Amino acid sequence: MSQYEARIEALEADRRRTARFTVECSAIFRTVSGDRRGTMENVSELGARFATKRPPVQGVTGLLLFGSLEIFCKVAWANADACGLVFDHPISLDALAQIGGELPHANGPVARAGNIPLGRKRSGRLLSSEG
Repeated sequence: MSQYEARIEALEADRRRTARFTVECSAIFRTVSGDRRGTMENVSELGARFATKRPPVQGVTGLLLFGSLEIFCKVAWANADACGLVFDHPISLDALAQIGGELPHANGPVARAGNIPLGRKRSGRLLSSEG
């Protein structure tokens, strides 16, 4: 296994552990075949979701330009309207704050199945706004 493959494996193992932030800002993904304009979403220190009309295919490398940042990255996955980017080097939360003008809103952690009580109904009642 190459050093790059080992690094990708490590990033994939950690990808759910890093905080993701909802940030909507214009971005450009620059490759040797040209620029793709789109919107950055769900940014973390290790990667981001890049929404665009014609996303590049998995494996393409390029330079991501958003805010005042220029980040080398690789496409980890792609679908019809977006792709997931893995950054070559992690970016800091301070850099993310510069882009949005304030610290971006963190998406909550994904629920772990062990935290969900099984076989119990919700005990709360719905309250009417009429009464």
